[in-house]
Amino acid sequence: PPRVHVANSAAALRFGRAARALVRPGIALYGAVGEFAEVDPEAVRPILSWRARVVAVKELAPGDSVSYHRLYVAEGPERIAVLGVGYADGWPYGLSEVGAEGTGRRGSGGDVLIRGRSAPIRGAVCMALTMVDATPFPDLVPGEIATLVGGDGDARRTVEEVGRRAGLMSYAVLTGIGSRVRRRYVTSAEGSDSQ
Repeated sequence: PPRVHVANSAAALRFGRAARALVRPGIALYGAVGEFAEVDPEAVRPILSWRARVVAVKELAPGDSVSYHRLYVAEGPERIAVLGVGYADGWPYGLSEVGAEGTGRRGSGGDVLIRGRSAPIRGAVCMALTMVDATPFPDLVPGEIATLVGGDGDARRTVEEVGRRAGLMSYAVLTGIGSRVRRRYVTSAEGSDSQ
């Protein structure tokens, strides 16, 4: 046949001309390489950003619990930011974190970026909400933005990293982003990250 395509994203990046006339650049279109690509992650530029708004900030006293089944119990005073994203949006439940009195670990625990710094998830990721530790941000207010995937200042969370922490392939994270998540497409002239 005049047009042959045998290469997915990883093969196109690894083998160049050996990929034949056409390629099928699936995950590379998101700026990701996938876990099994054996490709330098610097070979692509991440273009996907996924962000969520802080919808509430709560003060916890020692012994206060967060989320389903009291899965996280505060050992001292803490601030919790409630984010408007959950597993109904595709944010993986496997990123859930439990505290000292919890009944076992769910995934390896995840975090988000707030103001370019890590904010660990507290308790279980809920259907429409996720709680994170906002103690390092005493002036954080509702309306601010948390980065789930993408860059925030000098820090970055890749889709591969989110998948690894949730016990999922990055493909599952990307294809799991639900229809409730608003999409915004920007051109390269508008900015370096897309949402």
